[in-house]
Amino acid sequence: MKSTKPIFWHQGLFLQPQHFQLTDAHTTGMTRPVLDTVLPFGWGVQTIDIQTTALGRGSVQVNSLSMVLQDGSFVQFPGNAVIRPRSFEKDWTYRDKPLTIYAGLRRFRDQGKNVTTVPNLDSDADTRFLSLADPEEVQDLYGEGPPASVKTLYFNVRLFWDNEIDNLEHYNLVPVAQVLWEGGVIKPSPSFIPPSLSLSTSRNLSSLVQEIRNECASRSRQLEEFKTPREQKTEGMDAGYMIYILALRTLNRYVPLLYHYAESDPVHPWLLYGTLRQMVGEVSTFSDRVNFLGETDQSGEPLPPYDHEDIWGCLTKAQTVLFTLLNNLTVGPDLIIRLEKSDESFNGTLSQSFFSPRTRYYLVVKTEGDPERESSSFMDNAKIGPPSIISSLIRRALPGVELTAMSGPPQGLPRRLNAQYFRIEPHDPVWDAIRQEEAIQVHWPGAPEGSMIDLIGVR
Repeated sequence: MKSTKPIFWHQGLFLQPQHFQLTDAHTTGMTRPVLDTVLPFGWGVQTIDIQTTALGRGSVQVNSLSMVLQDGSFVQFPGNAVIRPRSFEKDWTYRDKPLTIYAGLRRFRDQGKNVTTVPNLDSDADTRFLSLADPEEVQDLYGEGPPASVKTLYFNVRLFWDNEIDNLEHYNLVPVAQVLWEGGVIKPSPSFIPPSLSLSTSRNLSSLVQEIRNECASRSRQLEEFKTPREQKTEGMDAGYMIYILALRTLNRYVPLLYHYAESDPVHPWLLYGTLRQMVGEVSTFSDRVNFLGETDQSGEPLPPYDHEDIWGCLTKAQTVLFTLLNNLTVGPDLIIRLEKSDESFNGTLSQSFFSPRTRYYLVVKTEGDPERESSSFMDNAKIGPPSIISSLIRRALPGVELTAMSGPPQGLPRRLNAQYFRIEPHDPVWDAIRQEEAIQVHWPGAPEGSMIDLIGVR
């Protein structure tokens, strides 16, 4: 729709439908410049609900949809729009590729014929608007006058597939869903995010945001181990102690903002992506392999500009670079196992994802007593193995997993107060048994009250 000029209203004007049509067009045309001024990418899906059972049968049936189109039109179904179901069963020829579903609204024709009068809203038409042949009865909203018959317009939103959009230049199109063919079953794509006006628009988007937020929060909690109590002297700290404190300050600046974004609605994905790029730039201060644009020594490609039609790609690329940077500072939460105390033993349940050939494993033992005495007690008395054979190791006085006492924490782990570090020898038949059983037990008779043991993997 072209930008229209306001009507010159004056005395004696003979009113025609065009006067009101141009007034509506002028009012509508003022919306888009305002949206573009307030926020970039001010179009896309606000809320959407597609019937999953119908989707599994090869049909798209929209339960509800709110979106702003590229021309500023606000579409709401149910409400001011009509969206008829459509089947893609016969049109989806290449099942090895995902099928993207678009919601389209015909552009406004300046030469007229934008409305089709239909007997009911199930009727199909190729115009921008539909209007019912029978007018609606509308009450007097301001006074007590009699009801009046009014014909209203409905946006005629139609569904299209990605193999059809090349010939639809006369439509404003918004991708709203994507399906995959997996094992003979039609499923929604787990990595599709429509152009969104809010982080809550898509379940995939909100889940990704929570994943990034929780991971960053976990790394921040790990680095809090570097906070130095007032009574603790700093001479015993690692040479890189200040690096971890600065990294903690960076995370503590951004993690509350990520929580704020996840808890607020609406928040545009463009804002989140800008924050993640800023985080990458700041955390790259502590890496010589990644620069402030996210360029690594392997790819040499920076993080891309925000792409409103590929939100998943933008966010996951930023997530990958950010987590790579954080991995150089801390270990992932999936590689820290707190062993639960039971009588004279400490027990932990593992998973196969915990084990890999390039991972180094450590036990961190924290006590309140004298560090040297407790370290000697642990090395002399503790036995480590899978729960199924720990009793046999004790009864036969056999050694468990081989340990090496360390003078300090390995790189990437904080030096905890009153903590001792032990390196595990992974090339050990008892460690292989732990991996196969996916469980570990540390038997430590006489362990001091309040002792805590963590099993940590560093990749």
